[in-house]
Amino acid sequence: MSDPLESLKSLKYQPKPGRWEALASAPPRRSRRPFVVAVALLAAALAIGVFLGTREHGLPMELVVDGVRRTSSLGSRWLETKPTESATVTITDIGQVTVDPGSRVRLLNTGPAQHRLELTRGTLHARVTAPPRLFVVETPTASAIDLGCAYTLKVTDEGSELTVESGMVSLAGKGREVTVLEGMRAVSSASRAPTTPVAIDASPAFIEAVAQFDRDGSAVEQLLILARPADAATLWHLLPVVPGVRRSAVFGMLRSMVRAPESLTVENSADANSPVMQQWFASIIASR
Repeated sequence: MSDPLESLKSLKYQPKPGRWEALASAPPRRSRRPFVVAVALLAAALAIGVFLGTREHGLPMELVVDGVRRTSSLGSRWLETKPTESATVTITDIGQVTVDPGSRVRLLNTGPAQHRLELTRGTLHARVTAPPRLFVVETPTASAIDLGCAYTLKVTDEGSELTVESGMVSLAGKGREVTVLEGMRAVSSASRAPTTPVAIDASPAFIEAVAQFDRDGSAVEQLLILARPADAATLWHLLPVVPGVRRSAVFGMLRSMVRAPESLTVENSADANSPVMQQWFASIIASR
């Protein structure tokens, strides 16, 4: 068989010397078509993923306007209910949230790990049955972290107010986290951490004494005079932050209401998150 290069050299018009040899030794050029197809498929997949992600980033909602109901969804765009408008949002299979008229709320994220809303104005009522910390509502001053409960959360220009109807809710902000039990209330503001929870039916004098203590650390004697066994959860929250000289009195009062673990002392009661303090708090909850 004859050499192909010799056949090419017989053509009338020839390139520069050595050109035929260079072309013969060069690797074959790859077609760009597979690359173009791959890029197109990747773009399509991303587009579908974005579409599905956007579609799934929402919660079913029933909007009531002037008594007329219609289905919708709560997503990342703000829902601002008018004076004659309310909404009921279904939180997958763990519960519902009712949004009152004159409120402003949106969905921050939703998924198996957590459902998170943001409320910047107005009132919502949540009724949730779920593992602790699966449902969270953010406000401008604190986060309401569900621990399995029903509660009302109100946001005004002054701050946030959390009232628990059943179960318990954690209210966290500015370095402090308090646990609000059934029948109790706590508030937060832009300038202060969540207040010590108090029972809704506590005496006005006791509620004022707690507020005074939260402001400047005073009124401990009045708290001890006015506290009822039903106020044990409030005293438990106060115990770690009461000045050492008065902590013994608060410790003794609380221990007279609910039996303390044997290993708990005045000295190690300053850490509310310690296992022994958490054990005491569980006993307080059980005694209610």
